[in-house]
Amino acid sequence: MTPKSPDPRPEYGDYTHMSVKDHFLGASQTIATLVKEVSDLIPNAGPLSQVLGLTGQLFIIVNQIKTNKEGCAFLVERILRFLKSIAKECKRLDAPIRVGSPTAARLKDLISNIDLIKEDVEKWKASSLWDALWYRDAVKDAISKHTTNLEDCFSSFTVGSLLHLGAQADNSTHQIFIPTGLAPGHLFYGLVVLEAMHSYKGTRTGCLEGTRQAVIHNFFEWASSSDTLICWFSGPAGYGKSAISQSIA
Repeated sequence: MTPKSPDPRPEYGDYTHMSVKDHFLGASQTIATLVKEVSDLIPNAGPLSQVLGLTGQLFIIVNQIKTNKEGCAFLVERILRFLKSIAKECKRLDAPIRVGSPTAARLKDLISNIDLIKEDVEKWKASSLWDALWYRDAVKDAISKHTTNLEDCFSSFTVGSLLHLGAQADNSTHQIFIPTGLAPGHLFYGLVVLEAMHSYKGTRTGCLEGTRQAVIHNFFEWASSSDTLICWFSGPAGYGKSAISQSIA
């Protein structure tokens, strides 16, 4: 993308933005629509942009083959739909995929699959019309294999992402360290308010009385206890709006 481009989407280093119009000329309405949707969702440059650009290169080759074009175009469509689902989630979370991140690394498997498809389609494009017809069934089998590989790649991406999140959650559960103060940045900073906590060992209608410091003092007494449950209220005392309820060993 040139520096004078009016496109307001953010750029990320190490990747070159590839023009969608240059790569998907002559695409079907379905593919053209998907390309526009994906392009509108992703940054100008970055891991997703690289995959989209590579998919565009694949489509250029697909658009020139003589037979089995429909099956090859469907592979392109599958990739675009997968990219769209990822891009929508990134947009919803306002969290772009960063260069060098674990998610970007997982996308490299998809890039490898697209490269393999490109290699085969290049061969099919270069073959004569007679060869293309002669090996039509073999090409169909190859397309079926690529379809399966893509599905495995999509599943692997999903499982890898879930494992990553699960491992982070497990580690955060077992490595919680509660400091003795409530300075800015503390897990509970801003949540502790006057008379905002209630012990399960006491009466549910009665919350702690006293100053903010007394509340903090009692909280850490409970936190250090091996058999005390904490009920954390998000609203004024007595309203019973529990935001966090957990055992702290």
